[in-house]
Amino acid sequence: MTKETYTLKNKKFTVENKEIPESHLLFYTENPRIYSILNKTGIEPNQDKIYEQMIKMEHVKILKSSIESNGGIIDPLLVKDNADDTYTVLEGNSRLAAIRMICETKKDLAKWGMVKCKIFPVEFNDDEIFALLGQYHIIGRKDWDAYEQASYLYRRYEATNMPIDCMAKELGITAASAKKMINTIEFMRKHKDEDKRHFSYYNDNYLNSRNVKKYRDTYPDLDNRIVEMVKENQIKDSKDLRKLNDIAKCRDAISKRVMRDIAEGKTDLYDGYSRLQQSGKLGNCLQHLKRFKEYVNNDDIVKEIKNSTKEQQKEIDFQIKKIICRLEHIQKKT
Repeated sequence: MTKETYTLKNKKFTVENKEIPESHLLFYTENPRIYSILNKTGIEPNQDKIYEQMIKMEHVKILKSSIESNGGIIDPLLVKDNADDTYTVLEGNSRLAAIRMICETKKDLAKWGMVKCKIFPVEFNDDEIFALLGQYHIIGRKDWDAYEQASYLYRRYEATNMPIDCMAKELGITAASAKKMINTIEFMRKHKDEDKRHFSYYNDNYLNSRNVKKYRDTYPDLDNRIVEMVKENQIKDSKDLRKLNDIAKCRDAISKRVMRDIAEGKTDLYDGYSRLQQSGKLGNCLQHLKRFKEYVNNDDIVKEIKNSTKEQQKEIDFQIKKIICRLEHIQKKT
């Protein structure tokens, strides 16, 4: 047995390197890979249920083959001493499941039943566990997917009520990123969508659209309608929700009617998008011209020109004349 020092949150911990019988190791019940599956009932999952779920996962089956080929695990599991001859596996739950699978079929338990571990002391608390796992899975190698990362952050926030900016600082991520993840999990829980595959629909392409938010405030049923379409696979790909943003950003009478009809369930996303396409409102040319019009209609542009140097004013005047000439040409051609 050897010892080493770990520094976490400006605090030093003495960690023991030791082989532990796999039967003395416990799965971490907060492991996000299985938490969402087993905690739907509100009852904390037991060790047997966790194992049943873990061995169904494809990456665990792959790990089992890899560990067998290598003759054992390469990196030690990170565990916490429970002071009762058991140890909770903080990092390495998938490897523990794979080792258990091997031990069920192999007779040589002296080889397969002893597991390399790094043992954190009994006093290693929840805050320190959170910081450790955040370093590994949120800003480190990131082998938890986006939903798993966000779920872990959300549960930590819910359990401690720690300010989001403090949590983010502890993990070395931006407060905006942490808030975005937490808000998405809150949204999914509120709308009873526990399918991790839907995380990107809401997180990447719906909740953070400023254009769509205006309509979410105007039409409270829009959220329910979008969740319904996502759950029922009426939206084929998460990126298709960008069409909703395209509709919302037009900000004209037709787009407003389409957004209202989507919220009220009178039309779906694709039909609504098609209606706007047919009206010509979604053409890139039209959008560019609208943005140009908004820019030149801004009174500040005159002040900006007046405050420019003489040389810049000269160049600006030249460019304006060229633009007017080009617009007249386009008008004649169309």
